[in-house]
Amino acid sequence: MTKLEGIKACVFDAYGTLFDVHGPVSKLAAEIGPKAEELSKLWRQKQLEYSWLRSLMGAHADFWQVTREALDFALSAAGNDDPGLRDRLLDLYLDLAPYPEVSSVLAALKKAGLKRAILSNGAPAMLEAAVASARLGGLLVIVFGLHTFGLITIPALNMTRRLEITPGANPGYVRSGLIGIAFAAGWTPCIGPLLGAVITMTFTQPAAGLFFTFVYAMGLALPFLLTALLITRATEFIRRLNRHARVVQRVSGAFLVAVGVLLVTEQFTVMNSLFIRLTPDWLVERL
Repeated sequence: MTKLEGIKACVFDAYGTLFDVHGPVSKLAAEIGPKAEELSKLWRQKQLEYSWLRSLMGAHADFWQVTREALDFALSAAGNDDPGLRDRLLDLYLDLAPYPEVSSVLAALKKAGLKRAILSNGAPAMLEAAVASARLGGLLVIVFGLHTFGLITIPALNMTRRLEITPGANPGYVRSGLIGIAFAAGWTPCIGPLLGAVITMTFTQPAAGLFFTFVYAMGLALPFLLTALLITRATEFIRRLNRHARVVQRVSGAFLVAVGVLLVTEQFTVMNSLFIRLTPDWLVERL
């Protein structure tokens, strides 16, 4: 990124620029029904209009009150009087996710030596909640990492259930499918901490989370494909690799803890920017 002459800082509006204001309704779209998109647009429209009108009238109210009033209008216009839905939408508004490109843009601005700031009419509690959501996700990733490393134990992630099935002469498609489902369920404790960390990251850092989801899927699928293609050689290789399973587990745990610390300290954008630079352009476009 080329540094702009005379520009020392970039100041962003929070809602609708950094944070996705349509995220809450999108998450509950199936419950809301066909009017979900209309509801979200009207909520945002009234939120802005109420802010402008109060400013012109000199009748100040913090942005959280304006947000609640705008939602009440939008729900009434949509013919929805479910108080439970209203509460869930407001809770989700306190946990807004940033737009996918935000992390990489902020990282690029920082690398260019530009200061970054938020200028918003949002209530301090609202802004703190939005920023804190990423930190909470970071703490969860750290917990998963400590479990994977072996420093703590979460029993629910180590549970195993076995189902003994007597193979028949003709397995059939149905039985084979059921065995596959049982096999996948049996692997849940093995993939739980890592996959849980990736999913958590997707909520707090969507762009980076999508990249890690792709890497995770490839890392899970490729060994099985290679093993199937090279079954004879793979058997001996797997035996040798099992001797170092503990080391691989500890390295994975340490990596998760490091990522969690970056999320908590709000420095993950640096790592995100690095991964984007290392990722081929053709892959970034498809992601």
